Amino acid sequence: MTVGKWTDRISTSLSLSCIQVGDSATYYLAIKMVSALPLNIRQGSALVLRFGDNEVAQLSTGIEYSDNIGDYNTYSNVSYYTIYPSYQLSDYILEKITRFGIRKFRIETVLKNIDREMDNDKLRDLAIFLREEYRLIQNQIDNKANDIMEGF
Repeated sequence: MTVGKWTDRISTSLSLSCIQVGDSATYYLAIKMVSALPLNIRQGSALVLRFGDNEVAQLSTGIEYSDNIGDYNTYSNVSYYTIYPSYQLSDYILEKITRFGIRKFRIETVLKNIDREMDNDKLRDLAIFLREEYRLIQNQIDNKANDIMEGF
């Protein structure tokens, strides 16, 4: 779900992702960032979250994310840069996100901090969206019927 405005020429979109190894599932908050300028987030850079209940949490990246090459759109004559930083979520943070949503977040980048704050409508919409993504992921994890080798 896209959040924030293009006024600072950086678009942000939030989603949940999951990596499952065996019976263990690890959840991540993934952020798609598109900018008119090169983007770089160093390993260990912070993401600060304020939930809908005003509690604050801080996460950090496990690796570095950068785009210094970008893409060029010949139709609009615009260059843009895209990165997809993700932040591992504890069970507690995952529960806070899916229950209360994210009211505000701050992403630490090399050039500057990127702040996004949601009004009450966007907060509600984001909470519903992330809760639904979590439900869809859980349904896929619980659905053991999708065996790639079955019928091959």
